[in-house]
Amino acid sequence: TNSISRKRELKRLIKGKEINSEKILILIETDEEITTEEMAELLNVSVSTVNREIRELKADGILDREGYRGGRWIIKH
Repeated sequence: TNSISRKRELKRLIKGKEINSEKILILIETDEEITTEEMAELLNVSVSTVNREIRELKADGILDREGYRGGRWIIKH
C-alpha cells in the first residue's frame, strides 16, 4: 500500500543520521503533517523522546507548530 512505501522512503531518508533532532527535521521536511507518534515509530524511540527533541528544537527557534490536531510543522530557517 501507499503507507508502506511512504514509511520505507522516510526510513531511507533518515538512515545513517545519528542525532534524533536531525532525523525529526528530515521527517518534517518530507511531511509537515507527520505526527509525533509516526516519528517515534520511524525513529524507533518513544513519543516522549520525540517530544523532548521537539521542545529543544522549538526553544532553539528552529521549529514551530501551526494548529493542534491536523496542524502542520514549520521549520524556521
